[in-house]
Amino acid sequence: AKYLLGNLSDFDGKDHSGSLTELDRWAMSRLQGLIQKVTAAYENFQFHEVYHRMYHFCIVDMSSFYLDILKDRLYTFRADHPERRAAQLVLNEILHSMTRLLAPVLSFTSEEIWQHVSGEKEESVFLSGFPEARMEYHDLELEERWERLIAIRDEVNRALEEKRREKFIG
Repeated sequence: AKYLLGNLSDFDGKDHSGSLTELDRWAMSRLQGLIQKVTAAYENFQFHEVYHRMYHFCIVDMSSFYLDILKDRLYTFRADHPERRAAQLVLNEILHSMTRLLAPVLSFTSEEIWQHVSGEKEESVFLSGFPEARMEYHDLELEERWERLIAIRDEVNRALEEKRREKFIG
C-alpha cells in the first residue's frame, strides 16, 4: 500500500482509461478476477482463500511482475504523460479495491490506508462499500496471452540467474 500511495501522490483522479496499455489492461483484468474470487470466498466463509488470493495477487501479479515493469513508466515519464496517468489510474483502482477487500480482516490497517488515500472517497473504508468487479475490464483471453509471456519471462530469468551463479554474467 505504501508503494501505491507514494506513486499516487500527484494523481489527478481523472479517467485516463483511454491510454491504458495492454499491460495495464492485464492488471485491471487480474484485479476484477481477484474481486470476484475474494467476494465469493467471504460469502462462503473461506477466509483462508481470501488470504491466499490476496497474497498471490500482491506478491506474484503485482510486486514480482506488474509493479516491477511499471517503475520505468512511473519514474521516467513526465507527470502528465498519458501512459503515466493511465498507470496511476490502475494503481488507484488496485489500492481502493484491495483496501476495501482487506477491511473485514485487517480493519485497522485498512482504515489507516484509507485515511491516506487522496481524492473523493467516503470518510471511512467501512462506509465505502465492498468493491464490485467491473466486467468491462475482465478479459480472460488477454490474461492467457500474458500468462504465456510471463512463463517465458520466468524461464529466461531462471537461465540468467544460473549464469550469474556460474559467474558467466555479472
